[in-house]
Amino acid sequence: AFFGRNSGSRNTTASNNSFFGAFTGAANTTGTDNAFFGYTAGGSVTTGGSNTYIGTRAGQSSTTATTNTFVGKDSGFSTTSGGSNTFVGIRSGNDNISGSNMVFVGRDAGANNTTGFDNTFVGAFAGVDNLTGTRNTLLGIAADVAAGNLNHATAIGADSVATESNSVTLGRSADIVYIPGFLRLLQL
Repeated sequence: AFFGRNSGSRNTTASNNSFFGAFTGAANTTGTDNAFFGYTAGGSVTTGGSNTYIGTRAGQSSTTATTNTFVGKDSGFSTTSGGSNTFVGIRSGNDNISGSNMVFVGRDAGANNTTGFDNTFVGAFAGVDNLTGTRNTLLGIAADVAAGNLNHATAIGADSVATESNSVTLGRSADIVYIPGFLRLLQL
């Protein structure tokens, strides 16, 4: 079902698609099982399938990407070929091009990630400095990495920053970290 000006206008053999809004799925030719809602959502998809894009310009640059869920204005805007991503919040994953297997939740979460993959960023502005880093976990508003290419870095807490790869950061330097119960250290 196509509703809106030029919605699904290039469809040839595609099936099981639902496009609602002007220019949604406008370039789609053979992509199947897509649901696009909002002005130009999924507007560049040609063969990508099993995507759900909700919001103005959500997934707009997507061409061959598959199995993505983008919710929010400009969410996943630049993603062309990345797959298995979930971006929720305005501009979440906005600059992602080909990164896959990521979860970005919150306004601008992972907004500048381009090719990084396997990342989880939860909180408004979480991970905005990550560009190509992989397998990072950032939890809390503005939780971030100190460099755009870190790997296996974890920062937990509002404004916490992971400063190097293969590290775990709890809170900020001004915070006191409490660990109730037992703490077992395997190496010193």
